[in-house]
Amino acid sequence: MPTSHKKRRWKPKASVLKKYNIELSDGFLIVAEYQWVPGKMTDFALILIRPKEQRDGFHMICRYDTAYDFAHLDLLDSEGKVMEKMAVPGITSYKAAFTYAQDDLKKNHQWYWQKYLEASPEERP
Repeated sequence: MPTSHKKRRWKPKASVLKKYNIELSDGFLIVAEYQWVPGKMTDFALILIRPKEQRDGFHMICRYDTAYDFAHLDLLDSEGKVMEKMAVPGITSYKAAFTYAQDDLKKNHQWYWQKYLEASPEERP
């Protein structure tokens, strides 16, 4: 067999895990993480948190992620249990859902905080 016709071995595409934080007003923070293979986002998680005022730790208020193979929002209570799960509306690509989720958390973090406090009265400042 001529050398120009040798079979090439298949090599998997390398995936990249990216992590970063986005600081918001009033001490809120978005923790962002996503997995990327060339040309495609394969997983992500965006978590809205706020440090606790009187003790160590933080409040995990809500989370957008791709668990269960679809992009969705989990509203959480003070124990980290899911109170409500909502699909990201009308978006099928993880990259578009990630952008939507990031914008939503930036614009509506105070609203999510109020929902968290309503569900967790023992956590009110």
